[in-house]
Amino acid sequence: MAPYLELVGIQEQESFKVWTHGYPYETVRWHFHPEYELNLVTHTSGRFYVGDQTGTFAPGQLYMVGPNVPHNWISEVPDH
Repeated sequence: MAPYLELVGIQEQESFKVWTHGYPYETVRWHFHPEYELNLVTHTSGRFYVGDQTGTFAPGQLYMVGPNVPHNWISEVPDH
């Protein structure tokens, strides 16, 4: 599956953009963008896919992803 190009939308007068979201969320999919990305996990755990690496994540972990590297974080959520 080809990664989706995510448009982050940083304005010319901005150096960075900050947002928070839960799971599921519209941007949680296999994607890439030309910007660096920092991810701080605060309330969930699951599996990450970054380039050709996979692993698990949990609260308190911080990840940095380089430009144009495809990535996705998939949280483990109970079925209701």
